[in-house]
Parts: sequence; C-alpha cells; structure tokens
Amino acid sequence: MEAYQEFLSRISSYHEHALFDIQKCFIPDEQRIVKKVNHDGSFRSFFGDTVVFRINQKEQKQVEHIAKSLYKNFGDCFAEQIDAETYHVTLHDLASGNDLSQIAVRMFENELAIKDAFGRYNFPQNPIKMKSTYLLNMVNTSIALVLIPNREADYQALMELKRVFQVISPLDYPFTPHITLAYFGRAGIDQNKIAALSTLVTELYSEPTYFSLHIDDLFYQKFISMNQYYDIFKINEGMK
Repeated sequence: MEAYQEFLSRISSYHEHALFDIQKCFIPDEQRIVKKVNHDGSFRSFFGDTVVFRINQKEQKQVEHIAKSLYKNFGDCFAEQIDAETYHVTLHDLASGNDLSQIAVRMFENELAIKDAFGRYNFPQNPIKMKSTYLLNMVNTSIALVLIPNREADYQALMELKRVFQVISPLDYPFTPHITLAYFGRAGIDQNKIAALSTLVTELYSEPTYFSLHIDDLFYQKFISMNQYYDIFKINEGMK
C-alpha cells in the first residue's frame, strides 16, 4: 500500500493530464464500455459484487447537481443517467462480468470470506473525512469525481479497511477513491464538442465538496447493471 504522500502525489499527477485531447474526437475504451453500455445508451446487464460507502442525501444532491449539468449540456455524449441513490464511493471491487454463471461461485466465496474476516474486526469509530478534488476521465469509460482523505489519519483508517479486502480479492491497480458521475456512450464524442465539454468540466468543479464516510454506511453489495446495486449486508453487521 502507498504511503500517504505517495498517494497524494499520484492523485495530483492525474490532474496534470487533460481530460480529453481537444485536437481529435474521443473514443471510449471499447473493451470496457461494451461490457456495461448498449449502443442505445442504456445499461447492459453486468453482474458482480463490490464493497462501497453509501453517501447521505445531502452529499447525493451535491453530486447530482454536477451530473445534471453534464447531462443538460452533453446528454448525447453519455449513457443513461445514473440514479442519485446509486452514487457511492467504492472501497474495493470484487467480481464482475456479463455472464453471471462465470462469477457466481466467486461471489459466494467473497461473501463468506468478508463475513469471516470482519467477525472480530475493530472498526473505526470516527467517520473518515474526505473531500473532492477534480473531475477525472476514468480509464476512458466514465467521468468521476475524485476524492482524497482530509488528513493522514483519515487515509490510514481508509487503508486499514482496504487491506482486508485486498487479501480477500487482490487488485493489481492503485486505489483512487471516486464517485462515478456518468458513463460515456458507445459512439464517442466528436471533436466539435470535446473542447466545450472540457471547459464545462473545469467550470463545474469550483470548490471542494466534503464527505463523511461512516462505518455504518459501508456495505457489501451486488449489482446487475451500473445503475442497479443492492445492499446485501453492512460490513460491521455481517456476522449478526
């Protein structure tokens, strides 16, 4: 796991790169987006499980305000709009895929492993304080609001939880806390709109939004599309 300053440096480095190359049209990552979005912009059946912090209604409205501005001006560039109730901060990705039969056993094993790992876990009592930093083109698949912990103590509390899930289901890429605002459509974005969209994204992020991640809001969820997530259990109540 990264040290706190290494984490901040990496997150900051992402912001140094332009959201899009305004000199040409934008084509989303076909291998990734085709799994989640249909040609007409609706979400495909995409199954899996994950561990997320749900955000409260005030935070949802703040995030939704940004997302609605994207869709009001460039709705044809994106897939269908994500429901505000679905907004979340992913702590750890687990299994996912278009064929449920291929991942069902792994999902069952994940659920059991999580319940076992947290049966006697000493959960943090204080909320983990986070703040937004900027909007990011996330692996040419979506636009996301990137978050960082307020203090090193918040980072350490977050990563202590993350380490447990990394043992259960190891990931080979670094952790970038974020809230997905919109998935790109399959058709991409023509060059005439790229500069305007890039300008809007910069304007939308004028000052940070603050979030409090409570352990009572940390859930093991299963999903059937990128807009349909279901709470299975709270992580701190998994053994009850």
